[in-house]
Order: sequence, then structure tokens, then C-alpha cells
Amino acid sequence: MKIDMRKIIVLILGLGLSVLAFGQNPDAPVNWHLKDQASDQLQGVSVEKSYTELLSGKEKREVVVAILDSGVDIYHEDLKGAIWVNENEISGNGIDDDKNGYIDDVNGWSFIGGAEGDVEFDNLEFTRIFIDLNKKFVGKTEKTIDKKNKKEFERYLVFKKQFDDRLSEAEAAYNEFMQVYMAYEQAQALMQELTRKGNPTIEEISNVETSNEMEEAFKGFVLEVKTTGAESQLEEGKAHFENTLKYMYNLDFDSRHIVGDNYADTSEKNYGNNNVKGPESTHGTHVAGIVSALRDNGIGAQGINDSNVKIMSVRVVPNGDERDKDVANAIRYAADNGADIINMSFGKSYSPQKSVVDEAVAYASSKGVLLIHAAGNSSKNIDNKDN
Repeated sequence: MKIDMRKIIVLILGLGLSVLAFGQNPDAPVNWHLKDQASDQLQGVSVEKSYTELLSGKEKREVVVAILDSGVDIYHEDLKGAIWVNENEISGNGIDDDKNGYIDDVNGWSFIGGAEGDVEFDNLEFTRIFIDLNKKFVGKTEKTIDKKNKKEFERYLVFKKQFDDRLSEAEAAYNEFMQVYMAYEQAQALMQELTRKGNPTIEEISNVETSNEMEEAFKGFVLEVKTTGAESQLEEGKAHFENTLKYMYNLDFDSRHIVGDNYADTSEKNYGNNNVKGPESTHGTHVAGIVSALRDNGIGAQGINDSNVKIMSVRVVPNGDERDKDVANAIRYAADNGADIINMSFGKSYSPQKSVVDEAVAYASSKGVLLIHAAGNSSKNIDNKDN
């Protein structure tokens, strides 16, 4: 990939690393989210106030919260004692002791794993729909299709245009990001050359004497990245843009062989494995921590409740879009195995097997389970069609 150095220098001088920085307030107190707007002047959820004014003296009971997510690190030091245990299952004996259809489900279950391993990446649901339509209509025209397929063909054309546009945007975003990423690599190499050090410190880079505008821009670039801790964000950004093209919009990628189920059979329930952590559990562990991270160990943020809440991990969300069949089965699993609350911090634009999920929601509700789902995370008007 050829780098447009003039463009990069303008970007570095004009924008710095604002595109990489997260909007954090360094003056915000730790655990501000637990505070109260009226008494603390912080827009938290009034947890501390609830403990002192609403819950004081009231009898406690254990509440099981099922986290339907990417997985939960059940060995995390901030979740000690907070993980649900299936008392009717004997760990590691390869037997379905409690006869619930899931072998060794001691702390929950994963519906995106199998004997071959665990699903980490998947397509977007939009891509999966287009794959099915493309198999049926690729290379065909309105004149060559049956009249009975006209409406579906028109939908295919809409999806094809959207897919082509999305793929082009993803490729452009990747190329633009890689310009910055590769420029940083060059800037690092230059600082190594000027300092004669393989891994120069911030102080050593600060003392570098530059001889032209490019060297000064690269020096400032490296200092900004290192002092703000943005190196990890650059690596995460690279992985994000690469994975978007490699998996999310890849028409040839199919993760389902790992699971080994009959994907077309939405009534199938007993598949998956008991790896409730999975290959990447950052998001699910974060969500579990909000609910039940230890409140008195001085590590990280405090949870809402750490004394009588147990986290049941049900793995259902890959890096990509979750599948309706898995979501429905995860809801039923949680409801059947004692969850009082089901938390679902995920979402997507298309839900082709929505009825299966709706049936599972109704089933869990009939058992008295409270279901909580994210309202959205994309600033989109979901009153529009195709949502």
C-alpha cells in the first residue's frame, strides 16, 4: 500500500489523534455511575442511595442473572464468588447429570461452540441474508426469473446494492486507517533511527532534534500515541477493520461447521459446549462486572450487587452478529435453569427468525423471568423499514 505522505502529515498536524481518543472525563470520580443526581450531582443510577434508603433492613435473597453475551471470564478476580454454579451437575465427568440436555454445564452454556472449538468471528446478519439471496439470483435478470420470484428478486437487488456500498465503505475505511497505521510504523522507525535505540522512551523521543517538517510531525505523532496510551487502540483498530472485511462482509465465510448443528432446524436445542468464557470474553465480562463486580476489594469499578447475585454465563454473541436460533435457545436455557433476570446487551438490524426469539421471550416471561435488552447502540431510527 502506497502512503500519501503529504496527506498523513496534514492529518497528524491538523487532527492529532482525536480520531483515536475516547471521550473520557479524567476528573470523574471512580464509580460515579453508582451515585445519585440529586445528592451527588452525578447522573448515576442511585445505587448507593438505594442501599441506604430503600434496601436497608430488608431480607436478601439470591438472584441469578443470566448474561447472554460473548462469554464471561468466570475466573476473573473481580467476580470471585459471583458465578452461578449448577449444583446438580458434576464438573468434568462428561455426563449430563441433571438430565437437562447439556453435558457439564456447571456455570452455564455456549451455543456458539462445539466439539471442534469455539466461534469467535461471524458474518453480519445482513451478509447472511445476502448470501442466501445471492445463491439464488446471482447472474440472473428480471427477464430470466420466474414471475413468482419477482418480489424476492427485487429484494435481492436492494440487498446487492446495499452490500456493494457497505463493502466499498469498509474497504475505504480500512485503507484510510492503514495509511495512519503505516505512517505510525514509519514514524516509530524514524525515532529509532534518530535515537539509535530499538525501543526509545518518551523522554528520549522528546529530546530528538528534528531537521524538517516531516521529522517534527512524526516525532509529535509518536509522542502523542505513546503519552496517551493509544498504541493498543491502533492495534485494536487494525484488527477491527481487518476482521470486518475478513469475516463480517465475507460471502465465503461460514462459522457454523464449528458448532456442528443443523442450522436450518430452529427447533434444535441440544448443541454447543460448556466453554462459557470463549476466545474473547471482554464484553461479556464487562457486563457481568457492572452487575456483580466485588464492591470492597479495591479493584476496578464496583458492581451493583456482589453479595447475593450469581452470574450465569450463556455464550451467544460472536465478533459479528448473533444468530436468532442461538439467542432463542439461550433464553430458554436461562429460564429453565433458574435465571431470575436475563440480560442481553447486543443487537442487530435484521432478525430473519424473529418468531423463534419471540416464542422464547414469551416462554421465559411465563416463568416469571425479567428480560432486559439493549435499546440500541448505533443512533439509528429503528421505526424505518428493514429494521
